[in-house]
Amino acid sequence: MPFYATDMKIVGISAGIAFILLLAGYFEGRSELEHSTTIRFFKSTHGIVAKTVTAGLLAAIILCLPVASFGSIFIGKSMFGGFFSWAAGLANNFYPTITLTGSFNDFAESVAKTGLVNNTTFAEMMPSAQNTVISEATNQVEGNFSKLLGVTAMPTSSMSDVVYAAIVNILDGWRSRFSTWFMAGWGIALFLLLRSIGVVVVWIGQFLAMLFYELLLASGFIRIVEQPQTKELIEF
Repeated sequence: MPFYATDMKIVGISAGIAFILLLAGYFEGRSELEHSTTIRFFKSTHGIVAKTVTAGLLAAIILCLPVASFGSIFIGKSMFGGFFSWAAGLANNFYPTITLTGSFNDFAESVAKTGLVNNTTFAEMMPSAQNTVISEATNQVEGNFSKLLGVTAMPTSSMSDVVYAAIVNILDGWRSRFSTWFMAGWGIALFLLLRSIGVVVVWIGQFLAMLFYELLLASGFIRIVEQPQTKELIEF
């Protein structure tokens, strides 16, 4: 469902919050200009640029979160896959016998083999019998982990995809269980994460604004003039 299909009350709330933030940014910048003797460009524009980024993030979250699935608002599969590969490599240093970078079947088979390493009865079996036991144990591990994760995992699926599906399934379950409170908490967490990244966006926005400002000055479209100001002082 697209964001514009949401309740008009939500649209109105997001528009109101965005307007208040933009207005606050405007007055913050204007106050800086009025109370300083020189034009400090970055300090003067920080408020409006930062408030614009904040307003955009809040509006996007308020509009899109109620109609989005966690498969779309959670990080993408490719990005998660990169993180999972890094985490799997780190875990491999502690559990070298467990395969996390292959398929779900590879993982289940490695777990099954690890559990049979110290089994004396298994060690005394013929190779064909051992293969049968490993195959049965692998199927059992696959079933147990699928039940534990709450997803139907295909043996050929990568472990990254299986874990990703499990996380999305858990988040959807929490949303169904806790409804509004969970959505509010998820929205706050998402906002804090994106706003921390937005700091870089603010810097880029101010830099581009400065280039435009310098271009207007160089073309003569705007100019800087000095004005005498009357200021009250207390004398002793």
